[in-house]
Amino acid sequence: MKILKALTLLLLLLDLLGTHGFAQQVKPVTIPNSEHRQMHSKLAGNDYDIYIHYPAGYDTAKQKFPVLYVVDGDNDFSPSLEYLGLLMAEYHIPEPILVAIGDGGLIGTPGNKRNRDFTPVAFPN
Repeated sequence: MKILKALTLLLLLLDLLGTHGFAQQVKPVTIPNSEHRQMHSKLAGNDYDIYIHYPAGYDTAKQKFPVLYVVDGDNDFSPSLEYLGLLMAEYHIPEPILVAIGDGGLIGTPGNKRNRDFTPVAFPN
């Protein structure tokens, strides 16, 4: 009986969330000093999302910055920023510009080209 009550309550809650447009009220998350761009690859025939994070105080006229490129950017942009923060704190490296290159969408979505883009291709000798 307790399971039936819990299931009924869960279904009621899901129904309430669905009818009030809960998913539409969620605002996108933004990361300070970051931007999102799209690039079209003529060779692959796809659009790619490019996520860029600039160091604090970024100004190209004043100094040069190292650049760290990360593939699988749709999934790994935010975690890469976290790992980078840990590395900078531990090893006192200068903060680089982080460029994360997407692969068509999150893993498991129809637009994801991860398997195609990450699979080595054999070239004839």
